[in-house]
Amino acid sequence: MAALRAPASLARASLHAKGGASALVYVALAVLYSIVGRQMYATMGDPYAAANAQLLRIDATGSLVSGIETRSALALQEGLTKAADVADFNSTLFDEAKLLLRRISLAVEKLGEAVAGADVDALE
Repeated sequence: MAALRAPASLARASLHAKGGASALVYVALAVLYSIVGRQMYATMGDPYAAANAQLLRIDATGSLVSGIETRSALALQEGLTKAADVADFNSTLFDEAKLLLRRISLAVEKLGEAVAGADVDALE
């Protein structure tokens, strides 16, 4: 410690140099901030991606349930298309919707054949 000339009103004055434990604390804090900052930067898109995947799953499920309840081939086809894009979709609901869409398609084909083969005047 270096002694300084001080006014008479001060009993003693000294000069302190930086170093020692405080420098180690600052280095440790800098390392911790860099680790936390890197982790935050690496995972900043994960919550958005998870929310977006959940929204797609909800939308596909809603379309399929709506198509099943209303027996609508277009709603079923839309829901199946959306559900095919979702990786971890409910397989039971997906299979039920596919089966129902096949049944509706067969019924529409049979109806079309019946209309095509029938006498138009008899349908009026």
